[in-house]
Amino acid sequence: MLAAVWLLELSNLARPSRLLSALVMAGLLAFVLLALLRASVHIRVLFAGVGGLAASIAAMKSEPALLVAGLERALVFGAFLPSVLLLRATVENSPRIASLREGVEALDGQARENWMVCGSHALGSVLNVGTMGILAPVLGRDTSASDRVALAAASVRGVGTAVMWSPFFVSLGFVSHLVPSVKLWEV
Repeated sequence: MLAAVWLLELSNLARPSRLLSALVMAGLLAFVLLALLRASVHIRVLFAGVGGLAASIAAMKSEPALLVAGLERALVFGAFLPSVLLLRATVENSPRIASLREGVEALDGQARENWMVCGSHALGSVLNVGTMGILAPVLGRDTSASDRVALAAASVRGVGTAVMWSPFFVSLGFVSHLVPSVKLWEV
């Protein structure tokens, strides 16, 4: 299903069409709803909170069309999200991941965090969003919750420092400031 959404959105980016937009929106909503079925409780609560807040704002302004407009602006993720998931699946199925995982697991706690900062920094310089999801397969399934939290924080630090100099990230801010009429995904 996500492959179909991806192809539809790429087609929509190349040749914008109301029909393609509607199909992508329906497909992306279906994907989100199916993903919620597998999501952890805290993700479901977060989704319900953000969705409820968005619906409340639209209701307060008496403009339900705001929700549709917001979804239309999010359609670009229909092209981006499958790309990140495909990249992660490639990493997970790589024969090298097992040896990399063993090497990272052999490091002590601080060295693993340093590895995660550096890996996230390097990957985050070209792919700001999705870095943590791509590096997650490096962690073994038996990694403790506290280690996962520490490594996630290290990953955030790595991406956070990358966005300060990454030409990809800096160009987004620069162009969106100088040419506000250009959509961010078009930069």
